[in-house]
Parts: sequence; structure tokens; C-alpha cells
Amino acid sequence: MENAIENLQIAIDKDFDDLEWIETETSLDFIRTDERYLKIIKVLDKKD
Repeated sequence: MENAIENLQIAIDKDFDDLEWIETETSLDFIRTDERYLKIIKVLDKKD
């Protein structure tokens, strides 16, 4: 799980901001309840 969160954050830091993909990509299902994931989503949602 750590790697998934870290890699998602790296992608966000490099301007990846496809919130729809992040929220629906099934390979990310296992991190959806993690507080760090939820924080990422909240930040991206504010950008839109």
C-alpha cells in the first residue's frame, strides 16, 4: 500500500490530476480507505 500511495503522490506532484481516473481505477481500490488517499482526493477536488 505504501508504494501505491507514494506513486500516486509522485504523479500528482508531476501535474497528473485526472480525478475521474483516480476515483474509478480499480487497481486503486485497495487504497481508497487510506487517509492519505482521501487527502489527495480532497486536494484534487478543490482544484476543479
